[in-house]
Amino acid sequence: EITLEFRKQTEQQEAHLKSKAADEEMRQGLEAKLLALESELESIKDGKILESEAHIESADVAKDSQISEIDARDLLHVQVHELGSEVKRMKVDTSAMQMDLNSKVKKIARLESENARLLSKIENYDQVSSVEDESKQPSTAEDESKQSGCTVFSFLNGLFDDKREQ
Repeated sequence: EITLEFRKQTEQQEAHLKSKAADEEMRQGLEAKLLALESELESIKDGKILESEAHIESADVAKDSQISEIDARDLLHVQVHELGSEVKRMKVDTSAMQMDLNSKVKKIARLESENARLLSKIENYDQVSSVEDESKQPSTAEDESKQSGCTVFSFLNGLFDDKREQ
């Protein structure tokens, strides 16, 4: 009976040891699987982190691009506004120059008219003078100077009368 008891205890111990060994093997297998899963999880985390960083970087690049486009549009808007102001200023300058030019053209026309009138008076004077010279032959140099003085005086009087009329 002792032997039986001893055998039974020995078998129980062996079963217990085998069970412990099986448990230990299973524990080691589970630890190995756990390490593999942790490694895989770490790899997935790293991949997700890299993917997230790439996505964030891509979003930053897109945002920077949009900001650059907005800045370019703003600059273009400012340039268009400045050009509009420049065009308005040039229109005012052109209008002023046109008015000045019209004034000068009128003045030139008035001066040409005055010049034509004076030329006509001079021609009339030359004709009157030559007719008087032909009709009257002065007898002395004194008479001749009186005669030409009177003719010049009448011509100048005509000019002054015209100036007074204006």
